[in-house]
Amino acid sequence: MLWCLTNAHYERRISVSLSASYSSTSLHVISMLVSPQVRVAGLLIKQSGVEPEHIAILTPYNAQVLEIKMILKKRHLANVSVCTIMKSQGSEWPYVILSAVRSCPISDIESDRPSKAWLGKRLGFITDPNQVNVAITRAQDGLVILGNSTLLRCCELWKRLLDHYYKEHGVVNPASDIKVQNRMSAAKK
Repeated sequence: MLWCLTNAHYERRISVSLSASYSSTSLHVISMLVSPQVRVAGLLIKQSGVEPEHIAILTPYNAQVLEIKMILKKRHLANVSVCTIMKSQGSEWPYVILSAVRSCPISDIESDRPSKAWLGKRLGFITDPNQVNVAITRAQDGLVILGNSTLLRCCELWKRLLDHYYKEHGVVNPASDIKVQNRMSAAKK
């Protein structure tokens, strides 16, 4: 849930959260789930002047990798790296967009201490502290995490991260409200 741009001239934190009520069971739904990642990559390239090869989109799932690549191609956004979190290990990029968008209807979310099995079924790999560590440490200058904050809060690790970024005013909800600055104008601040 954060967007961090840091350099010698300024620091800005914005966080991203999707409030969605759909599941990731079909490619059509996967397409809906990956659109925000592609949108943010497009904003970084077109509005901030970030080189596409300086951006990576990470997801825990191979199906999302394939769908994101197809959407990037359709939108003529070439040279953005897209891979699973596991495959990103050992690599770094100036800007990383992390997909934590596995979701379910709000009515299906267990509010009182969900079981490990429930978390595994609803959140999958993204509850593994090692996966989260790898994912959030790939970015050098900026990190955007997209996810369903209501669902992610069910996991203690994500709850702590969300609480931190809410406290720091680092959450943008909904993701469609994400804005980026031109890097040149930001550097002047």
